[in-house]
Amino acid sequence: MKKILALILALTMVVCFALTSCTAEKNDNNNDSNNGLALEETDLFLYNAALEEALEEFEPKDELDKEILATINGLPISAAAVRYTTMVVKAPSVGSMSDEEIKTEIENFYKENAALVDFAFKNGVELEEKDITAIKANITGMQLQLGEEYETIFEEYPFTKFFYFSQTALYQTLYSKIYEQFMADTESDITKKALEETRKYGEENDYIRAKHILIQFPEGENEDGSLTDAQKAETLAKANEVLDKVNAMASEDEFDALVAEYNEDPGMQSYPEGYYFGKGEMVKPFEDAAYALEEGKTSGLVETDFGYHIIQRLPVTDEVIKNGNAYTSLFGEALYEELSKDADSYEIVYADNHDERVADFMAEYEELMAEEETEVPAEESSEELSEETAE
Repeated sequence: MKKILALILALTMVVCFALTSCTAEKNDNNNDSNNGLALEETDLFLYNAALEEALEEFEPKDELDKEILATINGLPISAAAVRYTTMVVKAPSVGSMSDEEIKTEIENFYKENAALVDFAFKNGVELEEKDITAIKANITGMQLQLGEEYETIFEEYPFTKFFYFSQTALYQTLYSKIYEQFMADTESDITKKALEETRKYGEENDYIRAKHILIQFPEGENEDGSLTDAQKAETLAKANEVLDKVNAMASEDEFDALVAEYNEDPGMQSYPEGYYFGKGEMVKPFEDAAYALEEGKTSGLVETDFGYHIIQRLPVTDEVIKNGNAYTSLFGEALYEELSKDADSYEIVYADNHDERVADFMAEYEELMAEEETEVPAEESSEELSEETAE
C-alpha cells in the first residue's frame, strides 16, 4: 500500500510544474461557501467551468472542491487547492523560508494555474470527445490499480480526487492540446522563436545532419555471444554490395531509395530527414566519419558495434532542426514564456476566512505528521509481539 501512496504523491509533486487550476462550479456564484467573494460570470469563468464539468462527469467534487477561498484573474481558487498548497508548500517550508517567500511560492502556483486556463481560452482550445475519453481512462486506470483502496486512499494525502485528476488528467490534457496546436503552427511567434533559438544553438555547437544505411550485425552465435568469423564475413560482404550501389549512384538523391531498401536501423523511421546531432551524441567512429564528410558526400564502410554504416552528410534544414530534441526543449520554453507572460499582473483576492482555513489545514498537517511519527511499522510490531509472547 505504501508503494501506491508514494506513487500518487510523486505524481502530485510533478503537478507543481504543470499549469493547472482548481475552480468552482458556475452555479456556485451565490453559494454561502464563497465567503463574500463575488464570482463574476465572464466568458473565461464559464469556459473554465465547462472544463471542470468534463471531469465532474467521472469524478464529482467534494465540499473542499466547492468551497472558494480566493479568486485570481476572475477564476475561483478552491479550498482543495489552498489545502494542497498549505500542506505541500507552506507547512514543510516554515523555518526554512520567510513568510513572504512562502506566499510568493504559493501565489506563483495559482498564477500559473490561471495562466493556463486564460491562454487556452484566448486561443480557442476545446476538449474533444477523444480527450474526455482519455481523462476517463486515466481515472479508470487508477481505480483498477487501487481497487477497494481507491475510495479511502486519498484521505491520507493533501488532495481530493477531483483536485488530483484535474491536475494529472484534465489540465495536463489542456496543456498538451495547446502544445500540439502551436507546434503545428509554423507561423506562430512561438514556433519562429524556438526555431531561431535552436538554429543559433546548432550553429554555436557545430551540429550537423546525416543519413545512413546500417547493415546490422546479427546476434552472435559464439557461446560468449560474440560473432563468429562467418557471421562477420557475411555482414561485411552484404555491406560491400550496398556500398557498390551507393558508389554507382547517378545522383545524391538516389541514396534515399537505398536507405529504404537496405537500412536496418529502425531509428531512421522516426527521422526520415536524417539525424541532427552534435559532438559526443553519436558513437565515435560514426561521428568522426560524418564530420569528415563534405555536404552531399557519402562515406565508405564505417564499422561500429552495431554493424557497418554508409553515411551521407546533408545540409541542415528547418525540418531537421524541428525533429531534434533541442528544438523540442526550446519550443517548450518559448511556449511557457508566452503562456505565463501575463501571470504577474493577475490579482488575487482572498476570502475573509482564507487565513482561518489555512490555519485549519496547518493543524491538520501537524496532526498527520504526529501520527506518522508514532506509527509502528507492521514488521516491528510483529517482532515485538513475538518477543513478548516468548517471555
